[in-house]
Amino acid sequence: MVKYGNIALRIIVTILTLGIYGFFWMASITNDVNELSGENEGTVSGARVVLLNILTCGIYSYYWSYKMGERIDKAKMDRGISTSNKAAILYLGLSIVEIFLVKIVSFFNSQDFGNFSIIKYIPVGGVITIVVYSLMQNEINKFVEGQD
Repeated sequence: MVKYGNIALRIIVTILTLGIYGFFWMASITNDVNELSGENEGTVSGARVVLLNILTCGIYSYYWSYKMGERIDKAKMDRGISTSNKAAILYLGLSIVEIFLVKIVSFFNSQDFGNFSIIKYIPVGGVITIVVYSLMQNEINKFVEGQD
């Protein structure tokens, strides 16, 4: 059964565990979206998604983001909720933007700014990932609230 997830708490725990809780969150999102879309059979479970993400050094997460968006849109359509069918593109797009932001931060970190460079302390990759997870969790929470 899909349960309401406190987004703020999940963000805080993900930050405090230096991203390790993010793997659990990813698995949780996968299992919840699979259940909501009615695609439990023949789909990759949350645990496998995490394993594939680790084994591919994060490359699988781009495909995963797109598929989660598709399944969220399918769950909306199945319930008669209007959708723009663009969730998949949004999640994939944000994930791709993450690549470019990390490259920009890497460039600035390679430059000499003297003793002070605030950009060195911004974990851009993790921030975008948390935003994507939060958006997905928000959609899941909307479904849960509608079931009450």
